[in-house]
Amino acid sequence: MNARQVELIRRRERLLMRAEAQRHELGEALRAWRVPLRVIDGGVTVVRTLRTHPLLWIAPLALLIAARPRRVMRWSGKVWTLWRLWRSLRASPLAKWLLHAA
Repeated sequence: MNARQVELIRRRERLLMRAEAQRHELGEALRAWRVPLRVIDGGVTVVRTLRTHPLLWIAPLALLIAARPRRVMRWSGKVWTLWRLWRSLRASPLAKWLLHAA
């Protein structure tokens, strides 16, 4: 091998090490964005699903409009209470233990 080839091999090795260090730095910088990006990705998935399956949101909306306002208010209170109950049960130590044991 001549001196030029040796120098090119060394330069390539230095560039590869530098690229690895930059990838590591970028990964560390983006670590804080992992959860917000996951939430945004979930939102985009929901929007895409609703756009491709409009019946998923049109049918409940039509039922809401067709129902009497008093009935809607009564049911929304029940749904809200059930949702809060579900969230509190899901966050309980027993639920975490059951999910971890499964």
